[in-house]
Amino acid sequence: MSKNPLESVVDASSVDIYSHLGRTGYFIEWVLRKLYDNNSEVRDKCEKGKITDVKFKCVSGGKGLRSQVYQVKLFFGKDDTYNFVVKTPAEEHVYPAGAKTREDTAVEQAHSAEVKICNMVKDLDVLVPKYYYAEDRNEEGTGLIVMEDFVDISGTVGWLGSSTAEQCKNLCKPLAEFHCEMMHIPNQPWKGQFEDTMHIQGIYQSVISELLPKSTGLVPEIKLFVDEYPFILTSAFSKYCIQEKAAEYNATFFLHSDLHGGNMLFKKRDDGTVSNIPLAMIDWQTAMEGNPLYDIAHFVCPTADADVRREVDPLIPDLYYDALVEAYKKHNDTVPFSREQARELYDLALMQQTFQSLCMPAMLSTHGSGPVHEAKTAKVVLKTRFLIEDTRKILRKYDLSNWRSRGGRKHSISKYFSLIN
Repeated sequence: MSKNPLESVVDASSVDIYSHLGRTGYFIEWVLRKLYDNNSEVRDKCEKGKITDVKFKCVSGGKGLRSQVYQVKLFFGKDDTYNFVVKTPAEEHVYPAGAKTREDTAVEQAHSAEVKICNMVKDLDVLVPKYYYAEDRNEEGTGLIVMEDFVDISGTVGWLGSSTAEQCKNLCKPLAEFHCEMMHIPNQPWKGQFEDTMHIQGIYQSVISELLPKSTGLVPEIKLFVDEYPFILTSAFSKYCIQEKAAEYNATFFLHSDLHGGNMLFKKRDDGTVSNIPLAMIDWQTAMEGNPLYDIAHFVCPTADADVRREVDPLIPDLYYDALVEAYKKHNDTVPFSREQARELYDLALMQQTFQSLCMPAMLSTHGSGPVHEAKTAKVVLKTRFLIEDTRKILRKYDLSNWRSRGGRKHSISKYFSLIN
């Protein structure tokens, strides 16, 4: 029987490595072995001194939609430390009280997808954390991801926060580089492996049916807009914006697809505020293939205030395309679609984001109160109003005003607005 390498690098008198790491379902010993086997920096530290303590805390607040995240700190003597992060499926689904539910299955599928992607990108020089180890669910546990820690040095703008123009513009280059590198992985192992179930196949229908009437109470323009363009709410139109037009332009790329303001980390300044410097993309649970301008639109539309979005909208397609051209040159390759097509693809992505953004006012207004919250809600209302206005212009620009659902299930507009008619 082989000797456990941790026996010689952990101070057994002060560290109980056979206790559980929070509610992950894994022993500290098991997690440390995976880190030790896959991280040369940790092995180097262990050669200089033993691990004298292990501390951890849940940094997802125990409220992760599909995952729970722990920051783990290793102590080597008094002065030297090393931090890393452990991510597992959401704790309410780690120890299910009863038979497996549909949500349990969704959590497992989301984790499985993220594990595949972590293992695909771990050796790429792109804007992602270092992934030391990623394992899917098996007989030993629910699965986990061991990765680089950015908890104390990063921040986000939040899903409905207010991003700056510089943050939006600064994302174009790393996103283009990421998309390029994924296209140039030998044999493109992601091809056909990730089926979208969030942005195209109607998972938002129940959310929309509940929130859309509430949003319309804050933004009356929503009802007029949806009455005029009912296809906006169909999965078929989302598919057209995200995948079909991209395929026509030979522009089907691998997408993060859920790069909202909470999944994009930026560096913190010394004073603790969030800077304009992108640090890492996280949470790969809903990745898919499609329109390469979708990722940047998914960040910009919910986060940028209306004036900021209108400032950066004319700039983003060119910034992204220029960066993509440079990234392709490093592979002695050329971008497979034109600059003009990039502009159209961004416009289509913006329209699809308008569909998702129709629920923003209700989502924010129902989670808070008071004068500050009232002002934040007013900003989100303006975001929605100007997205609607600009989507009307895009529909006319590309002669899409009479677009109709092609085979997709039509949404019942009267049902959605029955609460306010």
